[in-house]
Amino acid sequence: YHRNLTDKLGLDLGGRLLTADYTMGNLAACKRNDALYTVSTGLSYAINSHAGLSAAYAFNMGRSFEAGPGVTENQFNQNLITLSAGFKF
Repeated sequence: YHRNLTDKLGLDLGGRLLTADYTMGNLAACKRNDALYTVSTGLSYAINSHAGLSAAYAFNMGRSFEAGPGVTENQFNQNLITLSAGFKF
């Protein structure tokens, strides 16, 4: 979602869900079903029609739907901060 707060300032909100099933046949050792959840927000500022700045934050949460030994290795939390400057010619 993007919303222009002023002529120069914009707000972005986002979210996504990704799933991946790595199961191979009926083999018990080859079962894996994972999900990635992401929520994000960001601000953008247009200096002029050719230059802009932006800052964004995303929280990623990876989870496994399988139970058993080694499952915790497939689970993680990640904080991602991005700062950028853009120029258009």
